[in-house]
Amino acid sequence: MGILIVSLGFAVTLSVLKQRDVIIQAGHEHSEETLKLIGMFIQDSVVKNDYASVEQFILQWGMQHDDITELKAVSKNGFVLAHYVSKETARFPYHISHEVEMFNKAYIKLEMTHDLASVKDLIARTIIRNISALIIFALAVGIILWYTLRRVALVPMGNMIERINRLNETLEERVDARTKELNQKNIELENEVSVRIRMENAARESEEKYRHLYDNAPDMYHTLDKNGIVLECNETECRMLGYEKREIVGRPITEFMTKKSRHLLKNQVEKIRANKIESLENLEREFVRKDGSVLPVSLNLFAEYDAGGELLKLNVILRDITLQKMMEEELIKMEKLESLGILAGGIAHDFNNLLTSIVGNVAIAKMRSDPEGKAYGRLIEINKAVLRAKDLTQQLLTFAKGGAPVKQVANLRELIEDSICFATRGSNVACDLHIDDDLWFVEVDIGQIHQVLNNLVINAQQAMPEGGTINVSAENIITERDEVYPLEAGKYIRISVTDYGTGISQQHLEKIFDPFFTTKERGSGLGLATAFSIVKRHDGHLTVKSKTNIGTTFIVYLPATFKRGAVVPVPEEKKLEGKGKILLMDDEIFVRDAVGEMLTSMGYSVKYANDGIAAIDLFMNEAKNGDSFDAVIMDLTIQGGMGGKEAVTKLLEFDPTARVIVASGYSNDGVMSSYKSYGFKGVLLKPFDIHTLNNVLRMVLADK
Repeated sequence: MGILIVSLGFAVTLSVLKQRDVIIQAGHEHSEETLKLIGMFIQDSVVKNDYASVEQFILQWGMQHDDITELKAVSKNGFVLAHYVSKETARFPYHISHEVEMFNKAYIKLEMTHDLASVKDLIARTIIRNISALIIFALAVGIILWYTLRRVALVPMGNMIERINRLNETLEERVDARTKELNQKNIELENEVSVRIRMENAARESEEKYRHLYDNAPDMYHTLDKNGIVLECNETECRMLGYEKREIVGRPITEFMTKKSRHLLKNQVEKIRANKIESLENLEREFVRKDGSVLPVSLNLFAEYDAGGELLKLNVILRDITLQKMMEEELIKMEKLESLGILAGGIAHDFNNLLTSIVGNVAIAKMRSDPEGKAYGRLIEINKAVLRAKDLTQQLLTFAKGGAPVKQVANLRELIEDSICFATRGSNVACDLHIDDDLWFVEVDIGQIHQVLNNLVINAQQAMPEGGTINVSAENIITERDEVYPLEAGKYIRISVTDYGTGISQQHLEKIFDPFFTTKERGSGLGLATAFSIVKRHDGHLTVKSKTNIGTTFIVYLPATFKRGAVVPVPEEKKLEGKGKILLMDDEIFVRDAVGEMLTSMGYSVKYANDGIAAIDLFMNEAKNGDSFDAVIMDLTIQGGMGGKEAVTKLLEFDPTARVIVASGYSNDGVMSSYKSYGFKGVLLKPFDIHTLNNVLRMVLADK
């Protein structure tokens, strides 16, 4: 019944709405026709510019039609030609406009407002009439339905109630039996639920243990779908990459990789999919942390396929290999340095012999030249050039295998201050020093550490061509194991040299300690490599941090010592005169000639030998004749013959009081740094000048 009434109401509503639309549409069409008609009447007057006639016509038309509340004629340029406004206000205004084209291509716009009150009244009467018809129809249908239901439904309902009462008695018995059965089932179900709860709790505990192990494993884990989207990852991976889990899951794993590794991974996944590969292991890839730093990893892929052989997902295990890569890089550096050491040793031996000859001959020439003459000045310039060549050779010798530093206990504060002041003197760079007051002592080769600091400060100066400030700090630190690779745990002094210059690009940062690598037009590529090798031989470590256009920090770690000592002062130069008999052993004739000439010019008598065997024979023969040598100068390395290291042992067996001086431009076994332990009384580093030769001889001969 209700549905029928609603349906009828809906139909009546549609009918009313349709009639309303018809009436409004008819009114709209009538209004348009009216505006067209008005346009025809006033067209001639507008063309003739008779605007008075236009206004009179508009006013008369408006007053003759009660439903028009406003009528207006407007020209093309917006000028109002005529305007009629009714005294009555429209209750239901309806606005319409129409443009009328003239013969001269001009046009006017007619605007008219109707009062649709009569239309609204017509619609209201139609609605009332239809609703009344609906109510009458509904009452009639209700009466018919009530009579029909009384005849058809009420009588059979009485019979049905009686049957229901009889069935109810039977139903109660069945309900009691069913209730007992359900109670028994409930007891069984409760037992089953209890068992299932215990199983679920056990499974939950197992899952929590697995999740704990998964999230706290030392390695990184993640699962990818077939398109490389991260489905799951452990907390270790989040921690290592610096992201929250929500920032990783749902994104392609390639977004967290370097460009090169991204390309390699895509190729590997395609290879797995195409060839149904189940696993790929030990793939080295690079990930990018949130802070932009690169994380090298060793990656293992394990694929899962569906029954049709389609790739479902990839389970990935990643292991941080940062330490391994650092070890490999350190090994490569050491191999490069070792190769350079072999080259440096050979060059230094021959080159320093040549320099020794040059220095000796220059010294003799100076002694025999007029100090006021032009030749004397040229000899001084030659000597300066030789000293610069010696500095370059010493840098090469830093890499020579076995060339141990000559160490002594030193206060780094004084060494740092002296080195920094020396390196920055006369430059446009200022230095800001921060040194701990209680800085520990170190045991170092002062000359070599001075060279390290000098190289680092010069490098900082070159990074700031416009000038600026270099920050240098020194502090005591205690490191734990593996805290600063490759240093052992212990006490160190950490020296930092920071500039705020151009910085070093990432592609160059890994090569700056390589020998002969330089980005400077006039650089030799030996400064930083030399510094690295020196620090390495002091059981320390040199590292660097840099950002382009921000600056660079070099950090030197030197092991601390709790020994006490003082810096040995440089011996004063003595007069170039001496007395005694000297045995000079060297395999290069030009070295023997130059050094022999220097010795002779100082007043010594000299005899020569070209190797250790000849020197021993000569020494023994002179001793047998009662004319022994006051001192012996031996070259450490003799090509194809006995050198000074072996010869001094045999010589001292014959005469334990012999005064033997070792001379060399290159040592491959540490003899030069600990010459006394091999029986030598003094040491001469080639190339040496006449003053150094004089001082060493005086010291050795004075040592009774």
